[in-house]
Amino acid sequence: MASYGVAALILWGLEMSRILQGVNLLVYDYVTHLSPAPSGQSKPIVIIGISESDIKTYGWPIDDSLLCEAVDRLSGEGVKAIGLDLYRDKGIGAQQNCLRETIRRNSAFDRAWYNLGLLLAQTGRSAEAVQALQTAERTAPGVADYPYARATILWQQGDRAGAKAAAELALRINPAHPGARQLVEQR
Repeated sequence: MASYGVAALILWGLEMSRILQGVNLLVYDYVTHLSPAPSGQSKPIVIIGISESDIKTYGWPIDDSLLCEAVDRLSGEGVKAIGLDLYRDKGIGAQQNCLRETIRRNSAFDRAWYNLGLLLAQTGRSAEAVQALQTAERTAPGVADYPYARATILWQQGDRAGAKAAAELALRINPAHPGARQLVEQR
């Protein structure tokens, strides 16, 4: 029992003298140095901003055709998701529809269309919500939540046949989708 007390006193003394902290840090540095470096294949989130020099070069607001070019270029690089944080109430430039069409056909924006559909539904704009969800379905046809969300909106509008058809589509994509199954079985 005395040997435990002696060991405890020695460890306490070492801890108080900060010798162990230095040794601990040296061992940690050595172990992390031996760890393999992360590969360059991993590409985390990258934020691309519009700088003052961009505004001087291209003007403000930025023309839609330039944004289309950027989105197409990023899509060509295999980017998984693209977000645009711009406040606008209308398109800019001669190719105003370009940005809408680029977003509409680009599968990286399917989640944005889905979220827009949910937001429109919450604000009582059901017809626009259904359109946004249909766009999400077209851009990513393998996601069961999109037709299911459309089904719930159609059900709330009283369109039982349309709701069941959308829920059945969700079940064809994911036969185990619980919400879609429940909606199909409702009368």
